[in-house]
Amino acid sequence: MYTLDSKKIDGVIKQLENAGKGAVRVLNEMTDGSLKDSPLEKDPFTNLGYIVNTLVQARDLATLNAKYDGMTPEQIDEAQAAERIAEAEALQQLVQEKLAARQPVEPEPTEETEGEPTGDEATQV
Repeated sequence: MYTLDSKKIDGVIKQLENAGKGAVRVLNEMTDGSLKDSPLEKDPFTNLGYIVNTLVQARDLATLNAKYDGMTPEQIDEAQAAERIAEAEALQQLVQEKLAARQPVEPEPTEETEGEPTGDEATQV
């Protein structure tokens, strides 16, 4: 049987509440205060899942965009265009490989077509 220590549980809940408040502060900084007085800010504890998901997405986006740091908008456009071309070429190569690997399959005769002339055989009668 488990022993429940309400003081420990309350302590963990308080830590999660504080973590949620801190996370909302970070989100507010990232979004120029767009979450001010929002339900997320008022009750971050019940929205922890959403807050964590938003922070993870922001981190992933920041990681992806880090390669463009120090570039001008024109350089970013050129780099993204080159990436799209490389992706399209890789996809085309993959399609070509899959097509080359395919073997033609002869259709199996069905009961209706067994013994009946088909195509050129029918016209030679």
